[in-house]
Amino acid sequence: MSGHTPGPWVAVCGNVGGPSIKAPDGRHIADVRVKFIRWQPDKEKAFDLEDCGEEAAANARLIAAAPDLYTEAVRIVEWLERLAAGTETLAKDTRFITLAEANAADAKNYRASAKGLRAAIAKASA
Repeated sequence: MSGHTPGPWVAVCGNVGGPSIKAPDGRHIADVRVKFIRWQPDKEKAFDLEDCGEEAAANARLIAAAPDLYTEAVRIVEWLERLAAGTETLAKDTRFITLAEANAADAKNYRASAKGLRAAIAKASA
């Protein structure tokens, strides 16, 4: 775990300038500001997320998805590492050179994919 607030997070449009990201328990995570939205105290409810603007709403949804994306990235890295280890073992079987070369190439690609995801996970959990 990266130490972040557990998800799932939700994107909501408040009435103070743009979307906000909230934790399941309602705690405030972040605000997304792309443009200023004037607060309207006479409104009984908060703006809909789409009222915050297309770009701000898209950014808010992406940020809200961060815990789920992080969890899936960790799961995929673990899977890629297991897959790479298995294909590296297969690549040692030199009875079928072409197949061994293909397995070695697959393992290299799995490791490269895992490396890219691992870097993104490190950035998220730094």
